[in-house]
Amino acid sequence: MTAKINADYSVANPFRRHLAAKEPENIASMLEQFDSLETKLSQLIARYQAAREENLRLRQQVLAMENANKQLTERLAEARARVESLFNQLPEE
Repeated sequence: MTAKINADYSVANPFRRHLAAKEPENIASMLEQFDSLETKLSQLIARYQAAREENLRLRQQVLAMENANKQLTERLAEARARVESLFNQLPEE
């Protein structure tokens, strides 16, 4: 039986012999690809988290600017009303 198994993986089977010779290279290549993928995935996660943080910061900034805009609009309306009142108090000629 051992002779048959050895025969299957020896010169009698050149395709298998070729694959057997390539296995260490294939494994090393796969490990390099996994390392590269892991690095890229870590970078993607870091960028995603940074984008989420920036998005939150920008949303807070928009909210603050909307509130400031609302306050300025109210102050402008008050100023307009005061100017209109003063204008109405001017004597007609």
